[in-house]
Amino acid sequence: MFFSIIIPVYNVEHYIERCLLSVINQANTDVEVILVDDCGQDNSMEVVRRIVETHPNGTVIRIVKHAQNSGPSAARNTGLSAAQGTYVWFVDSDDWIADNCLQRISDELQKKQLDICMISAADCFEGQCIQRFSYPESVGNIVEGKSFIKNRKIQMCTPFSIYKRTFLSENQLQFMRGINYSEDNEFALKCYYLAKNVSYIDEIFYFYFSNPTSLTQTLNPKIVFDKLIVADSLFDFSKIHVEKKHKPFFYNYISLSINDALHQFYKISDLSVQKEWENQFFKKKHLINSLIKSSLFKYRLEGYLFQMFKHSISMYKFLQLFNKRTKKNVLSN
Repeated sequence: MFFSIIIPVYNVEHYIERCLLSVINQANTDVEVILVDDCGQDNSMEVVRRIVETHPNGTVIRIVKHAQNSGPSAARNTGLSAAQGTYVWFVDSDDWIADNCLQRISDELQKKQLDICMISAADCFEGQCIQRFSYPESVGNIVEGKSFIKNRKIQMCTPFSIYKRTFLSENQLQFMRGINYSEDNEFALKCYYLAKNVSYIDEIFYFYFSNPTSLTQTLNPKIVFDKLIVADSLFDFSKIHVEKKHKPFFYNYISLSINDALHQFYKISDLSVQKEWENQFFKKKHLINSLIKSSLFKYRLEGYLFQMFKHSISMYKFLQLFNKRTKKNVLSN
């Protein structure tokens, strides 16, 4: 088995058929599809079972059911534990993949024996799909994952990369349990830092649907705490694994997680939630130090301001003026 495609399923009855058919209609059938039933309340699994029973390639689909709703991180980990393929691709159930892309990706993986293969993707909304990123100068190169981090080319969205299963297991890489937001950032950054052989295909093989009902599109106070947990986890990882010369670039992504939390901070009207987040953040002096040690001036400035002016709401609002621009600079050349 060459590919294991892992698809968590939770309340996606309007999208799961498109996603699943894009996978099982591939010309390359050396694939297993692991659907993780995360106990939704709609008819998603009825749609899945109909496809399993009627589609000629329905036999490649395996369904693993959770005892209770456990969230996307746990669902991906469940799928990973059940996977038998040489390579693993985590696909979200409201998205889809390009026609016959598995053969093209397989050719690349077999030729280069990669730990990670990054692919191009498109954002799709209201009938239009626009390529999200392109790095033509990186096509054909095999580099360490650290190079992608240093050169700000890493894409945090997990489905934009295909991972060698033994690479993940040997490095004990899984998704962080208990968080529903930014789990991709925590997982992807660790993977890319540890990967020895990474390459990139500049072809759109993944279509990301902006689903207005998805977790990433809805406001939940938990998001600001999850992003802080992710920043903390990445800092702990950096202490053990990240070489001194790479730390400033790694700290950029810790700083990005902090800034993403701050960006959501102002969308939350509950003052008690804001206060609790502030209290947690200012106890974590190591995260403020990560801002100061970042390679980007804006983050370093933030770190010094946080040291000088604790609990200054006006200062937070001032810093948000630069967040959109800085986020673009972190994730692109």
